[in-house]
Amino acid sequence: MLSWLRRPRVQLAEPLASVVRTWRDCPPPDEDASPTETRFVVVDTETTGLDPERAEPLSIGACSVVSGAIDLSSSCHVGLRPSGLSETSNVLVHRIGHGAQSEGLPVADAMAQWLAYAGRPVFVGFHARYDATILARAARRALGIDLPMDWLDVGLLLQAALPGVGPPHPDLDFWAGHFGITAGARHTALEDAYVTATLFLAVLGVAAPAHRRSVRDLRALQRARLDRPRPDAGHFPGA
Repeated sequence: MLSWLRRPRVQLAEPLASVVRTWRDCPPPDEDASPTETRFVVVDTETTGLDPERAEPLSIGACSVVSGAIDLSSSCHVGLRPSGLSETSNVLVHRIGHGAQSEGLPVADAMAQWLAYAGRPVFVGFHARYDATILARAARRALGIDLPMDWLDVGLLLQAALPGVGPPHPDLDFWAGHFGITAGARHTALEDAYVTATLFLAVLGVAAPAHRRSVRDLRALQRARLDRPRPDAGHFPGA
């Protein structure tokens, strides 16, 4: 078993303890509710590397899909201070310089700020298993809580809904181009979250009606894609 699965004992002072209590008191989402009745929080992270067992989050971007539309009235974008500055090659990818990394919030404060925004929605991402793992590790270590790992993955959903479209493993840029989505500042966590949210709405538009009647149906569509053999099984693609 991975070492990070063992939940550490964490003593939190206020107001962090209050955020954690509130989060724990939130009811889980209704799996039988329709997408238009469900709040989805779409998340993207920028990290210090591609190994989910070692990388640390540098920034978290999140936006909400409510009533079948992106909620433009609120979002969350928080920078985190890693335990050590990332390598220059890593900075060239996400463009979060060493100065910005040093000025990021402590992990516990940043995670609490993100959780206060997110609550307990259905989480959505692109290469979602990577982001889910990164954030679950950070939440266990900094806040002593277990985050859900059953995220919806927009990439898998699109491949399931549109079989045969694109290369074997289409990335976010491919799908954005396929649907004519333009973005101003790709590879920032918040901008990538908005692109992913727009693609999630595309999923709800192109998936067969039987696959989008409820959250449970969306999970079944994703599971059908996951059940197909893949040559890169076990790989965690990064953001």
